[in-house]
Amino acid sequence: METIGLVGIGAIGEQFAESLEAAGYETVAYDTDPERIDVAVERDAARAESPTAVAEISDAVVLAVPGSAEVEAIVETESFLAALSGGLLVDATTTRPETGVAAAERCGDAGVTYVAAPLTRGAPREGTLMMIGAAADEYERATPLLEDLCTAHRRIGPVGDGRRFKLALQLRYALRTAVDAEVTSFAREAGVDPTILNDFLGMDVSERYLEAGVDYATDNPGLGGLGIWHKDLGYALEVARENDIPMPLTSAGHELYKAGRRGAGPEENAPEAVQYYWERLCGDR
Repeated sequence: METIGLVGIGAIGEQFAESLEAAGYETVAYDTDPERIDVAVERDAARAESPTAVAEISDAVVLAVPGSAEVEAIVETESFLAALSGGLLVDATTTRPETGVAAAERCGDAGVTYVAAPLTRGAPREGTLMMIGAAADEYERATPLLEDLCTAHRRIGPVGDGRRFKLALQLRYALRTAVDAEVTSFAREAGVDPTILNDFLGMDVSERYLEAGVDYATDNPGLGGLGIWHKDLGYALEVARENDIPMPLTSAGHELYKAGRRGAGPEENAPEAVQYYWERLCGDR
């Protein structure tokens, strides 16, 4: 039986722990927050004291950490790569594309197969969907584990391409959310009922936007509060600058999420950032 390591036990890492337990793997887990390791231990994972300790007893390691800085810190640790030599590293983190490219190079030099596997759980298609960046042979090697980690997966291209595609998806999520938040706030402040958008027109505006002053706090660990889309839109804008891609809507959206993040509490959730900001502007908060 293979042993699979988990580094990062936030909302995604917890889901992975559940999936791996159901698939019958032996698992070992690490998180910077000891209480989050407890969550994985409840799923029959063994406890580890560091990413290197995870790698020492794992055939494959799955990363689900906040962003580029955390991935870079792990793959730049020589002892981690040495411990995982000959094994597989599946990185489910949303990072800068170049973070994955550099990680793949370091892993390749150490004899570790690196697969970038950012995911979404918010698509119209149900389930957890992974958008893979990897060489074809490395994707094939990772496929049995990917089958147990997600509902469906697709190779987008080499390392870097999966993350670029995920950032494109994040743009749609974030900007569509911003539009819906602004539309419903506008309707409410203009004195008309925004629920008509759904009830009469058949639109799919989230019910969360149709109530003024609701509590937008999230109990999902690891999402980073309002920072998650602020981070990912920032990564996308970096790619746009490097490739001279005009991004006026994303630039405006990034500023709106930044404003929402400054005004909201640390645990409030990204999808409601713009509505929160509108409510503050209109005096409802």
